[in-house]
Amino acid sequence: LAVLTPVVIGFGLDWKARLGGAPGAVVSIANGWFRYLPHPRNFAEVDAGLRYEIAMSTFVPDAATRLLDAGDALRARLA
Repeated sequence: LAVLTPVVIGFGLDWKARLGGAPGAVVSIANGWFRYLPHPRNFAEVDAGLRYEIAMSTFVPDAATRLLDAGDALRARLA
């Protein structure tokens, strides 16, 4: 799954869990790029708005879930 914005670790772990042992990876831009893609859990953390990844994100809280769901749908179509 390629993402043209930095993702947080929860996104990658969620994708790995969805793969269920099948080969796959998340490729993302990193190192200070704006518009982080936090996992919905990150938005729910205490003081989330004070965390860098949330402050630098312009995404809605369920954006990562939508992308993961789209990745699942694409993977199913390609299988």
